[in-house]
Amino acid sequence: MRYPRVWSVARFLLIGMTVAAAGGCASLSRVRFTVEESSLDYVHFRQTEIVDGDKAPIVKALELNGSGYLEYRTGRSERVRDGFWQESTSPHLEDLHTDRLVLSQEETVAFYQRLVDAGIFDGIQKEKATEGAPKILVYARIAFEKRVIITTNPVYAEIFDELLSRFQR
Repeated sequence: MRYPRVWSVARFLLIGMTVAAAGGCASLSRVRFTVEESSLDYVHFRQTEIVDGDKAPIVKALELNGSGYLEYRTGRSERVRDGFWQESTSPHLEDLHTDRLVLSQEETVAFYQRLVDAGIFDGIQKEKATEGAPKILVYARIAFEKRVIITTNPVYAEIFDELLSRFQR
């Protein structure tokens, strides 16, 4: 006995919805693991501050890669967000300050572990915006897990500030 075409389509849709639901449930789980040394890991932080109503905000960017290289860029230049050269008529093009240093492998792994323990790779995170707290963009790739979030979470702000303080000694 052959099933009508409608049943074939219904069965396909049912299987598809089941797979989609299972995948959605998996993304809501907590992701915790022990970070191991890898030069392939990295985390990028970016904080934007609007000063005096100027259209060009001051951007602070930190990038930490798995080899321990920590780069800090700040200013109103478009190159703070994107270091690749591009034609620009912005009056703030030269407003760029940069500095670099190297952290030990132990320090680098410890910062990555703090991000993992704080839940950077957890599923959907609902947080109440902390009034007056600056938003921080965090883009992380650690042990092949990737995540991009915009947050006011004080744990991420503390990590950002601690890395930033390395340049203000």
